Amino acid sequence: MGKVLRLIYIGILLINIPNLLAAQDDDYEHLLKGKKIRVSIFVGPLFEVSSVHKSFGFSSGGGGAVILNQTLFIGGYGLGLAPVIGKDVSIEGVNYTDTEIAFGHGGIWVGYIHDFKKLVHIGGSTKFGWGKISLEDNRLPDDYKDNVLVITPQVEVEVNVSKWFKINLGAGYRIVTSVNDNVFRQKEFNSPQATVGFLFGWFRQKD
Repeated sequence: MGKVLRLIYIGILLINIPNLLAAQDDDYEHLLKGKKIRVSIFVGPLFEVSSVHKSFGFSSGGGGAVILNQTLFIGGYGLGLAPVIGKDVSIEGVNYTDTEIAFGHGGIWVGYIHDFKKLVHIGGSTKFGWGKISLEDNRLPDDYKDNVLVITPQVEVEVNVSKWFKINLGAGYRIVTSVNDNVFRQKEFNSPQATVGFLFGWFRQKD
């Protein structure tokens, strides 16, 4: 009989937990109290133009993020450079000309969107990535690789094409750190850059 009473008591407690929590929440003050948070996502291809080793560089890839109230977003990205030919290096006393440079990076993408309901609106974002620079040439005794950190802040203009598709145009500066000066130079990869993104998601939400 005692076990039955204990089970009944536990059942009553479980049923009333939501009411107890709600009562406590009424007295708890916090920044988001009374505010509705709407969550959506976007994904899409990204394209970037920049300078690499004093040459034109074209990178392609993609990204995606979770958006809070169509204002703040956090997600990830990845970009890979189309091979650039033109670096001269000297390795173990042997000179190599016109070696091929490969460069790829990816990581965290965070940003802000201002007044998303307007046809054309502005925003800003920063990419924090980890990547690799390498020389890939059959003449080399081995592929030379260097792990780097990449930070790319930029300002953006977006155009709402439809409620599920928009075009993102950005311009900023790519900062590449932790470069091994024995083969590569940081200034060869630090560069102004411009991006185009074709983003697909749900971009129409009611207040």
